[in-house]
Amino acid sequence: MAVRETVLTTGQHLFTMFVDICKEMNLDWKQNLVGQSYDGAASMRGAYNGLQSIVKTHNPSATYVWCWAHRISLVVVDAVSSCVEARDLFGNLETLYDYIGSSKKRGGLYSDYQKMRYPGKSLRRLKRVSTTRWSSHASALQTVFDTYDALIFFFCYTGR
Repeated sequence: MAVRETVLTTGQHLFTMFVDICKEMNLDWKQNLVGQSYDGAASMRGAYNGLQSIVKTHNPSATYVWCWAHRISLVVVDAVSSCVEARDLFGNLETLYDYIGSSKKRGGLYSDYQKMRYPGKSLRRLKRVSTTRWSSHASALQTVFDTYDALIFFFCYTGR
């Protein structure tokens, strides 16, 4: 298994990284790769310069299929966004994230209240609500549920 991070996201750069990783792991991708699946970013699925097309020029058997897990996530986010109450809820979660996360002092107080209310437990950070990943919505909401008492203390004692 390999996980790499990069700030360059062109199809050619991603292809170079892919080839390097396969070399490191002694994988013959030209002979054994039969499928590839990515999200809709042009650098990934692009017909001419995307990773999938570059891979396909070296291995015609590597059929590209849109990542359906990503697409279903987009459908769920879009469906939930049509509900006013859900839009308000997740908008408020994003506002909460921005308010506490944009200040070192407020972030520190939030951490202090967590330590006080949940001794011995790991500190949690509020999560951003991504517009394309349903899991970010669930994660943001779960963090608020898990630290609810600390948030109540935060707002009671900071006067907000």
